[in-house]
Amino acid sequence: MELITKEDKLTFIIPIRWHMGEVLTGGIVAIHMLAYKLAERGHIVYMFADPEYPHKNIHQIPFKNLDQYRYEWEPFSYNIQKTVVIYSQIEHGNALGIPNVTRWLMYHSEKILEDMWDKNDYVFNYMSFETHHFPIEGTLTTADFHLDTLYNKNLDNRKGFCHIIHKDTPNNYQDILRIFKSTDIGDWKNKGAWDYLQQVFNEHKYFLTFDNNSFYTVTAGLCGCIPIVLNDTKYSSPEAFREKN
Repeated sequence: MELITKEDKLTFIIPIRWHMGEVLTGGIVAIHMLAYKLAERGHIVYMFADPEYPHKNIHQIPFKNLDQYRYEWEPFSYNIQKTVVIYSQIEHGNALGIPNVTRWLMYHSEKILEDMWDKNDYVFNYMSFETHHFPIEGTLTTADFHLDTLYNKNLDNRKGFCHIIHKDTPNNYQDILRIFKSTDIGDWKNKGAWDYLQQVFNEHKYFLTFDNNSFYTVTAGLCGCIPIVLNDTKYSSPEAFREKN
């Protein structure tokens, strides 16, 4: 197949292999939204997965997963001057072999993966994540906070704590959470996804997490549930946290 090229626009390849029905994380949502935002600006976008936000400028490259890390795709030709591939920080090397490479940090990079990057790769940051030795060229942030679903119902009977176990959780997290008598809502994806989060975040007064870089804190706040980041030594105050997040 031959990738479409526009004279005054770029062609982006975003090799995301999952849609939200398979893997639902803040990173997956952000990647699909990025594809839509680029397409909305007139650029041509190619993805592997079905786009969560369809657009006439978004197309698919047929592919097949071999395992968690390896995959095969239909061979394609492209305009080398106008084609850019966007990898997340978890992608190994440059599997597609596209010369123009951008890395998008949606979490801190791992040195073993970063050592596979090319010195000419451009690195953009989603928020305030860190690399080991690559310079950050700029900030690129997209999000879909589902404002039609995640909102504050202004209920008067909020009470108690809820939590989700995610990144940066210490080994003794059960001992820490036990004193709060917190409700585990980690299975939210199987209980109604966004509708379920709206329900529990509007029922509880506080949301506990050990992850200081998560969309869960934002979604809780949208519903009027106060997020509390535990075990966080990176920021000196709530104001410093909000400035970076």
